[in-house]
Amino acid sequence: DRRSIHNELTRHKLLNLSAYIKACAHAERFGAQGLTFLAQSTLHRCIRGLRARDEIGELFYVPQSDDIRDSTMYHFDYLALLLMGAFDAQARVARRIYGINRPDERNTGFHRKEFLNALKESSANALHDLVQNQYFKDLMDLLTEIRNSIHSSIWPTIGSEKDGETQESFINVPT
Repeated sequence: DRRSIHNELTRHKLLNLSAYIKACAHAERFGAQGLTFLAQSTLHRCIRGLRARDEIGELFYVPQSDDIRDSTMYHFDYLALLLMGAFDAQARVARRIYGINRPDERNTGFHRKEFLNALKESSANALHDLVQNQYFKDLMDLLTEIRNSIHSSIWPTIGSEKDGETQESFINVPT
């Protein structure tokens, strides 16, 4: 079934995630509460993100209409939320592992300056260097902007067809 396929594809792309989840479970035996569920939620969000990406891909190849464009944007919004949620869950794991107490858990994320400063002050040097890498910062900026667009105007979709050809879909992305 699709769930199994996406599960296997995700585990193939994230080779160390199973060992990571096991390490979180092991750490819980020493008092680090809630790590396993956070690590597993990362896996599940990535699996669902892959499903959302595949839905967008399928919709790309069907005859276009207003309903198809709306469905595509639904999956696009959902994908952005899932990916941001996966990274936020990872930031919360790091917060608990490294004993970081600021900002509060709700405001913990790799895109939040206060958390990054607290991460720098902890013993998480390799993780801090990773999330300060320009590629990772660019990814966080992109995901944050897309995710935050949910709180503002929708990105309008436009259908266009030339004489006798099938309709094409376009998205008007704000600057």
